[in-house]
Amino acid sequence: MTPRLSDSPLDRETISTWVEKLQDDLRAAQEKVERAEANRLRIHQMLQNLLRLLELEDTADRPRAPRSPGTTAKRVMASVEAHPAAAQSATLHNYVVDRVRALFEDADGPLHINDIHAAFREHGWMIPGAGKPANITAHIRRSDQIEPGEERGLWRLAKSATRRPAQRSPRSRRARSA
Repeated sequence: MTPRLSDSPLDRETISTWVEKLQDDLRAAQEKVERAEANRLRIHQMLQNLLRLLELEDTADRPRAPRSPGTTAKRVMASVEAHPAAAQSATLHNYVVDRVRALFEDADGPLHINDIHAAFREHGWMIPGAGKPANITAHIRRSDQIEPGEERGLWRLAKSATRRPAQRSPRSRRARSA
């Protein structure tokens, strides 16, 4: 005869109470995660807006004290603790393209935009705009280093980006004719 739950010191009612308690805890944890994600998205959007303002300031056509282009944007980007890697690129476009190139260095072939997007999220890299795959596509589409693959949604490193400059052999000068 197999033992039944009712024969043990743990009865069905006790276990059901535990299950309900854990389900409540799980719902509460999920709500915290959703609030945290909403807060992360809000902060991300605020950062994007500030970066856009700095980019507009750097490209504005007005007289100002001489300084190198992008100085203000670089200084603010460097102070951003949430995404310190963003400070290494002069613009958001370069930041995105540099990260996608890094993904291609580890990949064996073309990557789907959804896989690129997932990798951005895994690494905690900033995703431009609304944080969707289309926002990454908008940047890599303009790059000459990355090109579309054979199928929809696939991207690959451009052949021109993988080629290294050819080593020139020193030329000898031709003797002048008299």
